[in-house]
Amino acid sequence: MSVLDRLSWRDLSNKTKSLEIYPEISGIEIGWKFEDHELHTNTTNGIIVSNQSLVLQKFRGPVEGKYTCTATNSEGTGESNDVFLRVQFAPLCKPGQKIIYGAARHEAVRVLCEVEADPREVSFHWQFNNTAESLEVVTFVNDGTISTATYIPRTEFDYGTLLCWGTNIVGSQVEPCIYTIVPAGPPDSVENCSVSNITEDSMIVECSPGYDGGLQQQFVLEVHETALHRLQVNLSASAYPYFQARGLPSGTQFVAVVYAANAKGRSQAVVMRTHTLPGPESQTRRDNGWQITFSPVLIVLISVIVAFVVIAMIVVVAMKCRTRHQRHKGQILPRKAYKLQPGLSKEDENNEAGKSPGEEKGPDIIPDVSIPSEQSAEEGLDKHFLADAASMQLMGVNGLGQTITTISRPRQMELEAEATLRDYSHITPQKRVKVLPMEECGTLHRPYVKNIQTDV
Repeated sequence: MSVLDRLSWRDLSNKTKSLEIYPEISGIEIGWKFEDHELHTNTTNGIIVSNQSLVLQKFRGPVEGKYTCTATNSEGTGESNDVFLRVQFAPLCKPGQKIIYGAARHEAVRVLCEVEADPREVSFHWQFNNTAESLEVVTFVNDGTISTATYIPRTEFDYGTLLCWGTNIVGSQVEPCIYTIVPAGPPDSVENCSVSNITEDSMIVECSPGYDGGLQQQFVLEVHETALHRLQVNLSASAYPYFQARGLPSGTQFVAVVYAANAKGRSQAVVMRTHTLPGPESQTRRDNGWQITFSPVLIVLISVIVAFVVIAMIVVVAMKCRTRHQRHKGQILPRKAYKLQPGLSKEDENNEAGKSPGEEKGPDIIPDVSIPSEQSAEEGLDKHFLADAASMQLMGVNGLGQTITTISRPRQMELEAEATLRDYSHITPQKRVKVLPMEECGTLHRPYVKNIQTDV
């Protein structure tokens, strides 16, 4: 196969370029390959395949490489030797570049312009455009097919577009590369987020990045457990928002939060509700320990039941302690539960001792308590004394000013005694003993005898 050098640059203004290749072989059917890939007619890309020719016209970008042709007849298919075709062309913008740059006022931003060209020795020039004016940019550095311009916006009118052109020996770039300078700020939210590959303890979260705010951004994933409001996973990615969360509890509801961040702040978060698959058992082995999962409703119910049980136990124990205290301690006379008035003579005491049994057993009468003379009151108050009235016993203990306690009646009579006993008194010609109402659980201290009178 021979290649006819018919490479024409008709009009660079309308980018008309054509290349025709003719093979010197004859056959029934002719085919073409470029870098081992079969070529077909594609008028959009400027490829025209005919029976014995290949036409490349109005092509954009490099088309240089290895070409071969194939011929097929009844005997089979044959392929020619490859021919390396070099096509020289003027610079073109390289696709996939960053075209939006963010910068604050008085902040220098470096804008990169990269082109494709053959030959690769390219010179550049830059221009700034906004709604009001166009200015030449003079601060830039060239390196082959790459040029880097340094731009500093100083006012609000310094934000706009930067245009970059390249030129080589073939010609100048027809369409410039366009870059937009915007005020720097937080990035935009991620888009088209989805959750996939959900298992018992893992899931994959993937999104599409938004505008980076003119600065380098990174992406963050947070996975929160819904019931406990606890952060389970926190992952970050710098190139692309793709995350694989692992080590999650099974059968659990989660909230996945994805956002982007740069030096100026963070974007609005994208929130998704998700969950892990339930495990084969309610208990899952994790980190050499057992984790038991409970429903939040069950936890609340158990807490309420435990609280009621504890309160009931406290009430029962308090009631038992109070009943036991009343049984053992009984009714205590207050300090002023009785009053001693002028005493009786010894003869009166003997008369009192001779009363009939019926008088002694009056239910509302407390028998006389023998009070000794003034001398014996001072010396004999340390002795024991006992008074019995209506099944009540006053037990005295030795010592002046010591406590006198009462032993209560049987329980069934306590309430009645408290209601009916108001003012019991027993009076004799010689002395009077007055007992005032009892108070439950009171304490009576033996009073000092201030006035004891005896009949002479």
